[in-house]
Amino acid sequence: MSSRVVILGAAGRDFHNFNVALRDDSVFGVIAFTAAQIPGIAGRCYPASLAGARYPQGIPIVPETELETLMRDRGADMVVFAYSDITHLQVMHLASRALAAGADFMLLGPHRTMLPARVPVIAVSLRMADVVVVSKTDAAAAVDVHRVMQNARALNVRAVIVCGKSPVVLEDADAVRGRRVLAVEDGPTVTHGGMPYGAAFVAATRAGAAVIDPRPWAAPEIAAVYARYPHLGPVLPATGYSARQIEALRETIERASVDAVVAGTPADLATLLRISKPVVRARYEFAEASEPGLWGEVQKFLGHDVKARSMKLTK
Repeated sequence: MSSRVVILGAAGRDFHNFNVALRDDSVFGVIAFTAAQIPGIAGRCYPASLAGARYPQGIPIVPETELETLMRDRGADMVVFAYSDITHLQVMHLASRALAAGADFMLLGPHRTMLPARVPVIAVSLRMADVVVVSKTDAAAAVDVHRVMQNARALNVRAVIVCGKSPVVLEDADAVRGRRVLAVEDGPTVTHGGMPYGAAFVAATRAGAAVIDPRPWAAPEIAAVYARYPHLGPVLPATGYSARQIEALRETIERASVDAVVAGTPADLATLLRISKPVVRARYEFAEASEPGLWGEVQKFLGHDVKARSMKLTK
């Protein structure tokens, strides 16, 4: 009899792990995914067209808060954790919930979840890394950079540690200088990622813009995000791009008493939202802070016999 599995996820790594490790394995029967971090995922279904022949009805996605009820009602006997951006303590709290309900708790390893490749691969994993990149050294205090390097060395004694700068680039600084702006940030960075602001806020303030707090104009869905994440600074989090989430962003921006929008999101908000206010994009770039630096290490890697191994890289 196959295990009845619940996969704890956030609409990313959970789907990947299912596809590469569990979907076609008759030892496992996945009864549900759970949703965390990203609004609008719970209540939907992982489609049958992706779930495969063993799941003709697809796989339901339920809120993580209902884990114990789900396990009891569906007889789950295994919980697989498959998302990121939370602390070890939070992971173990989830493990405790699974164990208390009588189930096994599992983390799938890299060899079961990595995709095969015909070209040289640079993968992420700190403890396994050949090279560790400490980024944003141009923005962080020297004592903090040193602490990060010490922590990395404590976890991995053999890796090469290189430093990198992370300059923030604004498409058109003149367009926002001296003007009132909203700083729209990538949602995961400033919500469960724990940062009060990101690239948009940094770029706007450095350009001499006045960043205005969006809360007075926040649509109800966005106001709920502020209530859930009280650490947020005066920025507008873009938590997703469903039709409802896009409309909440558009409503908030159009109502706000500002001259322009500085967007630090991976999505092109100007095209996506079609708002009346001008949008200037901000992004982080990478710059070497030492020699031979990251690119030097990559070149050394490419010069080796890449058939024998793949170098692991983390930041």
